[in-house]
Amino acid sequence: MKNISYLFFISFLVFSFTSCLKDTCENVYTYQRYDPIFVKPEILRQKIAASPSKELVTTGKIYVYGDYLLINEPDLGIHVVDNKIPANPRFISFIKIPGNSDLAVRNGLLYADSYIDLVVLDLKNPQDVKEVFRVENAFPAYGKDEKLGLLVAYKSAGVTETFPCSENSSNSFFDGNVIWSRESSLTSGLKTPSGTVGIGGSTARFTMNQGLLYTVSISNLSAFKLEDNGTTKQVSTQNVGWNIETIYPFEGLLFIGSQSGMYIYGLDNPENPSLLSTFEHWRACDPVASDGKTAFVTLRDGTECEGFLNQLDVINISDVKNPKLIKSYPLYHPIGLSINQGFLFICEDDKGIKLYDTKDLNAIDKNLIYQDKSFSAVDIIVLEEAKIAIITGEDGIWQFSYKNPAKWELLSTIKSKTND
Repeated sequence: MKNISYLFFISFLVFSFTSCLKDTCENVYTYQRYDPIFVKPEILRQKIAASPSKELVTTGKIYVYGDYLLINEPDLGIHVVDNKIPANPRFISFIKIPGNSDLAVRNGLLYADSYIDLVVLDLKNPQDVKEVFRVENAFPAYGKDEKLGLLVAYKSAGVTETFPCSENSSNSFFDGNVIWSRESSLTSGLKTPSGTVGIGGSTARFTMNQGLLYTVSISNLSAFKLEDNGTTKQVSTQNVGWNIETIYPFEGLLFIGSQSGMYIYGLDNPENPSLLSTFEHWRACDPVASDGKTAFVTLRDGTECEGFLNQLDVINISDVKNPKLIKSYPLYHPIGLSINQGFLFICEDDKGIKLYDTKDLNAIDKNLIYQDKSFSAVDIIVLEEAKIAIITGEDGIWQFSYKNPAKWELLSTIKSKTND
């Protein structure tokens, strides 16, 4: 049974309610049931601390901070892994954080979502992690029951049922607090002026810049001012649009990926980012990476995206206020990506990883350097100096040396229990 993020739930819910069809037919539609998750505030806000390491069950997002690899276990918490020797990663501890899906680190402080709260944890001793600050209601709740508590998310019940379309033709509908939906699923530090921060993947919703944490929800971009003692203050929130998915920083810019386009925000006023331009595309899931001159956007179909494109868009952003498409390349089912020193890394789901040379932006498809189809690839973090690629997939995490770009060396594998 897989939990679904409340962010994606709101995404498909908004779309469904704004596009309900009143068609007439004699067929039946099959709906999946999603049950509400209620959490009482006193349970949600219990102090968070590290516990002994445990086995990785389901792989979520990853984050690199110095010699540590942090692995999100969706909705449960974060594994802390000593990755000083990538050929021999060692699990140190597990930080139980209910409702966690995203994370970022600055100056030894770990910032993580816990359903609707933002928690700040002291990570300086990974075996004795302690909560030092919490921003309550940093992210929106979606209802409240006096007895059950806060409605913070929905999860699949693994139950399906058919309904005549003449009885109900919408993509989703409520039955009390339960939702029925026709969707099959609603899924080494760098030195900067703001201090030591870590590296996240292209599917991240948290990022750091200039002493601030930026987060995106399904429709909003928020900025939090960070103090070295852990004190955190939300300084701005603005509406970006609907179906926002990812955020990617590069040299004073924020690239925000949505299901309908890419937004570029400037940071002349870091506490209140300003929209510089928008590049629209057909509806599709949309991570973004950039080297400052070019933006690379992977578009993929998928039930939560309700699109049909599987391609790479290469966009000229030399004028950030007027982005222009250079070329689109068809791909299998691209998800995460990274651009580093002219190399473009693309995760293609169950077709594995691809590495391209981008020396000719009009002929990227003719410059495939390396491909490995032996595992599932969802997202990637590239460690430039060490020439190491850390890749997440449905089955776990793989670490490769790409010192020889045409012949990668597998350093280690961390298997997840779910897919044993």
